[in-house]
Parts: sequence; C-alpha cells; structure tokens
Amino acid sequence: MKQQSTASESSLFDHLINCWEFNLGAVQGTFSLYFLVNFKFQSLLYG
Repeated sequence: MKQQSTASESSLFDHLINCWEFNLGAVQGTFSLYFLVNFKFQSLLYG
C-alpha cells in the first residue's frame, strides 16, 4: 500500500511531500516500511 500527502500552500513550507509504503515481509507477520519526507522551509530562520 502506497500513500502520499503534499502541502504546497503553507506559510511555513515552500513545499512538503510525505510518501510512505507498507509491504508484506518475507516472514509471516512482518512487513517493510519505506518512508520519505521532502521539504523546504519558506524562511531561513526555520532552517
């Protein structure tokens, strides 16, 4: 299952992208998780 959320009209971020993906693992009862966050602050003060 792959999910993504974005925020483009924010006073804090120039852009914010969150992606995450869950996959069943090789062993029963396990899973793998891939997580990515890409962002840029509007102001250097926050950075």
